[in-house]
Amino acid sequence: MSRLSCAGASFNIRAGLDEDIRGLYDEVVEGLASVLERGVEKRVLKKLDPYYMAAALEGLTNAFLFCWLKDPERHPYEKNVAMITELFLRGSQAQ
Repeated sequence: MSRLSCAGASFNIRAGLDEDIRGLYDEVVEGLASVLERGVEKRVLKKLDPYYMAAALEGLTNAFLFCWLKDPERHPYEKNVAMITELFLRGSQAQ
């Protein structure tokens, strides 16, 4: 069960999500994981768990989406695609 705790308060993250929405979310992440698994098999991507890679990419894209929703002029989503790609495929560590 996914729980978040902050300053003594906690709640179940999934409790408020409708069953249908959770099902759609799971389908999207599983589908993305399948695509990423092929990338791992072809040695285009690192040998990491494709499900967690999919969850990470989904979280990254959602973070940028929420920035855009908050202030579309300051955070134009189309211009952030390159940043999302860079962060996901290469990370943020200096070489």
